[in-house]
Amino acid sequence: MIKGWNEMPVRVLEQINDINSTHWTDDEKTFRTTALLAGIEYEDFLNLPLDQAGNLVAQTSWLREPPKKVKVQKKYQIGSRTYRLNAKMDELTTAQYMDYQALKGGEAQEWIGGLLAIALIPEGESYNESDHNEIVEEISNNLNVEEALAIADFFTKRFTKSMRRLVARTLTMIKAAQIVAPQEYKEPLKAARLEMELLKESICESGYPLWKM
Repeated sequence: MIKGWNEMPVRVLEQINDINSTHWTDDEKTFRTTALLAGIEYEDFLNLPLDQAGNLVAQTSWLREPPKKVKVQKKYQIGSRTYRLNAKMDELTTAQYMDYQALKGGEAQEWIGGLLAIALIPEGESYNESDHNEIVEEISNNLNVEEALAIADFFTKRFTKSMRRLVARTLTMIKAAQIVAPQEYKEPLKAARLEMELLKESICESGYPLWKM
């Protein structure tokens, strides 16, 4: 039985998010979630005596409390690998940036593992040197939710701050160019400036919710 956020792998959180996104009744969602945390098949859970099933449900009351905040680490032992946290945004590769942006439109259960696989890099490797899906699976199956939340919060805040600085610098250069540019370049520069200003507005501080309970 999983008894806390620090025991719950990210993969189980993804499965619970899947359950909560269905149109099942509240009772069915609760029972399916309880069976998942207890490590038993749902049909077997339904065949339990009611008092035994109720006791298992009671042991999931911690789900109503938010995960504890924990400090991020420089390195994590996850599955068979040691991972380092990509803490310096100036070391972020274009591939990581593109993969991060591609996650934005997805549901939480689709991008949690992907986000962590961008933030955590296997020791001694560069990004995507190992199979990306394999990395996502290893992290999702072995990293607990408390650590995952800490890493995701740290990374998204760093990423957002870095992107805002980049956009601000670009806007400054465009504004300077508008002053000295020949007339035929002023309209294209105006359009580029508007696009940058819209991009600046679209970069929000909140990031993405990792859990929905």
